[in-house]
Amino acid sequence: TRPAPFNQPESIPPACQPLAKADPQAAKRTLVMTSKTSDVLSDVRQAFTHAPLIDLNGELVWYEVKVNEPYFDFVVNNGYYDSRKQPKTGVDFPQGANDAKGLGAIRVKAAWKVLGDAKSRFPDDPKRFYAVDALVFDKSTGKCTKRQMGLVGLHIVQKTQTFPRYVWATFEHVDNAPSQEEVSNGSAAKKKWSFYNPASNAVPNQQPKEGQWTTPVQVVRVVPIAGNPAAANARFQPMLAALRADNVWRNYQLVAAQWGGTNMSDPPTQPKFLANTTMETYLQEPVDAPNSPHGCINCHNTYATTTDGDFQLTKAWPHAKQRAKAIVQQSMRLLEAKR
Repeated sequence: TRPAPFNQPESIPPACQPLAKADPQAAKRTLVMTSKTSDVLSDVRQAFTHAPLIDLNGELVWYEVKVNEPYFDFVVNNGYYDSRKQPKTGVDFPQGANDAKGLGAIRVKAAWKVLGDAKSRFPDDPKRFYAVDALVFDKSTGKCTKRQMGLVGLHIVQKTQTFPRYVWATFEHVDNAPSQEEVSNGSAAKKKWSFYNPASNAVPNQQPKEGQWTTPVQVVRVVPIAGNPAAANARFQPMLAALRADNVWRNYQLVAAQWGGTNMSDPPTQPKFLANTTMETYLQEPVDAPNSPHGCINCHNTYATTTDGDFQLTKAWPHAKQRAKAIVQQSMRLLEAKR
């Protein structure tokens, strides 16, 4: 069926409706987890590896994807919400104009962690995060709970006339995880992290086993933040703090931005590989190989070639489950071949 208008509130699962009525603000963000056996990628599984990320308190990280109105209108006006109407090739999202009045298609993907309260083993300070109340619905249990969530990762993907293969930018909270260098020189042990425990001997960046979704993942940044992004962070974080003493955005950092050539077969430029520790935790290594999922452009333009590098269209009815299963099988074969 045709989607509701762009600014229409999202549908709320029946189990969450009592909480939504009591707290309409929390209802503006409803995170839904599919069953663990679902073929459709869920809001707790990372792309490609299909594994979740678990913080130090044993809580799952949740993911959501949002799009802007030009993206939405393009999909609706072409009927692409019905997978039977999608062309096998040739999907081309709007590039917009080179001015603020003509934005092209934009997608954002956010990673949220449950903020630990005072009773948690590792309490979080909500004042350090962009924090929101959200309704969290688990289809496997039928339960809906209200949780305070903190933003820990953000992808911003925008298509422009100059960069028709999109500009990919990714940001993280500064407390997410240390770099390998910080672990080696001991400085990581002097700071509180959301996804790294200095007292743990766990092997870093290991996918949790299915069903063991309460065991924390020891996260370490494999590729350090390069000179240009690091310099930008050093410049803008103090400026954000100067605007307001309690400005939470000073606690976020640019990891990098990536863009490619004008042809889908062109390799990306600089940096060649890009990963967010909260969204590509298990694919951080810079693997230079054909069909590699390492790096935003590599992954999207290899495994979503018929949809302009967009995975959201692969979730359209009625072939969503079939497509998701094919992507899962293809990715698992590739990952097994690399071991």
